[in-house]
Amino acid sequence: MSQQYYPIILQLGSRFIRAGFAGDAVPIVRRRTNLYDLEGVHISPLGTSHAHFEDFGDEPNESKNDGSQVLWNYDLVGASLDKIEQVLERIIYDIYLTDLLIDPKNCKVLVIEPPFFPVPLKNLISKVLLFHMHAQSVRFFPEPVMTTISSGSHSALVIDMGWNQTTITPVFDLRQLYKYARSTTRAGRWLHEEVRKSLKENGCPYGFEFVERFICEAMYAGIASGSDENMYTFEGHDIPMEVRYELIENVFFPSSTSNEDDNAQSIAELVSQCLHELGIDLRAALKGQIIITGGISHIPGIKSRLLMELADKCGAGGIKSLGAWEGARQGKIKKTCPCMKKCGEETGARKGAYCRWEHGHPQHDNDFLYTISGCKVKVGHTDT
Repeated sequence: MSQQYYPIILQLGSRFIRAGFAGDAVPIVRRRTNLYDLEGVHISPLGTSHAHFEDFGDEPNESKNDGSQVLWNYDLVGASLDKIEQVLERIIYDIYLTDLLIDPKNCKVLVIEPPFFPVPLKNLISKVLLFHMHAQSVRFFPEPVMTTISSGSHSALVIDMGWNQTTITPVFDLRQLYKYARSTTRAGRWLHEEVRKSLKENGCPYGFEFVERFICEAMYAGIASGSDENMYTFEGHDIPMEVRYELIENVFFPSSTSNEDDNAQSIAELVSQCLHELGIDLRAALKGQIIITGGISHIPGIKSRLLMELADKCGAGGIKSLGAWEGARQGKIKKTCPCMKKCGEETGARKGAYCRWEHGHPQHDNDFLYTISGCKVKVGHTDT
């Protein structure tokens, strides 16, 4: 009999893929998708709206468009699913053999599923894991629910500021309320495009990697620092000081009215509308339980700036969360054999892991109980 490992957790994104074992405090590996050959993933030219990139121009040593920088876009316009499947298989194969050092056949897989994840991509991931990697099983756990669990609460309003979109998902009693969820393209991709245009107008490098480093290392949310300097030197290039903070205000906190499209409104306005649409009982439970997560939320000051605006608009407040990964590998998991009276056995699981029943009850694999604040709760998941 082959060795049984703890389940693998995969957090798949269009730009980064994280992986590790259940119970690990942090992912063992974090791979960038643009390190692989992504040419041909997008077989038709992308548009020039805020939802897509324009060409990067003729700057040397830089890719021509974001098709060579991201693995997929949620709209899947012009995407080659066959090419995505090949690249994804290559990435996951390298993760298993190079980083995790295990045989894929010996592990179950838990995939953290982002909000509004396209069904074709979900099917593609299942195909790669089950038919190419021959994983024992694949389960998809919703990312907003995992984020809520890591905050130590049953309910929260999760704002996920990602690359393709920013989503606002109410979670009540560890169940997503899809009816009230909202999304907008005011996310990392839009910000990246605005920064690229501004750098190009000021005669600075505007390649993908340079723009990414500038956003991560130089930008912040807020007002001017009060310094008399009008220019900021970044990697030897003089950039206007207002570029560091004004673009974030323009992208995420624009002035808007309630009758505009979701993509035209600010995130705070969307959150306020989402809370207003909730029932009065749900509104009371979620109003002070706002969680801000996602890659863009790591920009200094953006969380406090958003919470300040929400407090002014609707009196909402935020709570801290350790992220979706911590929720997926949550330590307080306990599974009890349904026929305990018969066999007198109770099995505890390692952090984030699933119990292996040694007395032959395969149906027990469907019983996943999280213990939060002393209460056992069952978390919904999708089996594949």
